Amino acid sequence: MKELEVQKKALVGLLREARRPIYGGEISNKSYGLYFEEANLDGHPYSMPFLILPTKPCSWLLRGGGCFECGYSNLSNRVIREEEFQSTLSKGIGLLKSISHEMVAIGTSGSFLDGEEVSKSIQDKVLRDLSALPNITYIGIESRPEYVIQERLREISELVWPKMIMLGTGLETSNDLIRRFCINKGLNTGLFLRALKVIKPYKNISALAYVLLGKPFLTKEADVLDAVNSVNFAVESGFDRVVLMSISLRENTLTKLLYDIGEYMPPAPRRTIEVLKRLKPEIRNKLVLANPRLPEVVSIARCKECYELLSQLLILYKYTSDYNYVKLADEVDFDCQCAVDWKKLSGEPEISIEHMILDRYRRTLGKIERRKFHGEL
Repeated sequence: MKELEVQKKALVGLLREARRPIYGGEISNKSYGLYFEEANLDGHPYSMPFLILPTKPCSWLLRGGGCFECGYSNLSNRVIREEEFQSTLSKGIGLLKSISHEMVAIGTSGSFLDGEEVSKSIQDKVLRDLSALPNITYIGIESRPEYVIQERLREISELVWPKMIMLGTGLETSNDLIRRFCINKGLNTGLFLRALKVIKPYKNISALAYVLLGKPFLTKEADVLDAVNSVNFAVESGFDRVVLMSISLRENTLTKLLYDIGEYMPPAPRRTIEVLKRLKPEIRNKLVLANPRLPEVVSIARCKECYELLSQLLILYKYTSDYNYVKLADEVDFDCQCAVDWKKLSGEPEISIEHMILDRYRRTLGKIERRKFHGEL
């Protein structure tokens, strides 16, 4: 464990170097980001508006380096003027008035409920303005669990009543070791369960847990097994919904650096399908797939045989919740190495998670040192 800590410290140092533009305040974003997420709302296909607002960088990113894969602070501002933010918010909500919507999600650089990132007055304005929209039923927000405080939840519950808040927390994994060394979340599972206990009494606040797929430093099989275990854990613990988030590459992240040196590949659709196949129907029915489009995704080469069709099947599944679309993935005879590789994967990892991570830490840092020596980094 001591060697893991030492090597992780070196990786966080590399991450801070990659995020120098954010720490230096060079990123200046005065516009909102808007995209639509495929969803199924009350049994009907639905395109959910996702509005990302330019807040200050994530507090955990500033304090502890941030999560290895997260790129949301690429959309941040080092300095936020409240009048500029309110103007940006008004423009974003103005667009929402022109489309049919019952559910909308709000994204920030880190935690909506963090007063250092989004002031309490701005939080109130966002929730008040959204809940005033006539067709809105659900408002989605995200926060680290340390900001999920009873008094604040009471205030926002009353503020939006009778509208519903979907409050997501980034559990990512139920394994503290993986969260610590593969994600750098800076939190343990107990804090998420404490936040869940705080949320439960409020009838118009629904608890969501985010689970991550494509965690670095794990094998594909270990990653899938952890995602399945984590989804099961979240549902059994009492979260109302679980959101499965597949990592895609963003600039200024450790995963992008790992990809550049050949030590990481974001998960392909087949990995998501494998998770769905391993969940019991009653658990799978509480699972939502997410595919964030912002910040900008770094484009990479994918399998020409299976990627496009499998991606489409997952989109159709997201819209309909019809598991037949998932089963279809096994019925198509793909002539590609991807299909062969997945058939070989089964059972538990051959080595412990701790040794798996340590081995990949060593390999990553060794490769980086060699590249620095040859002037390639």
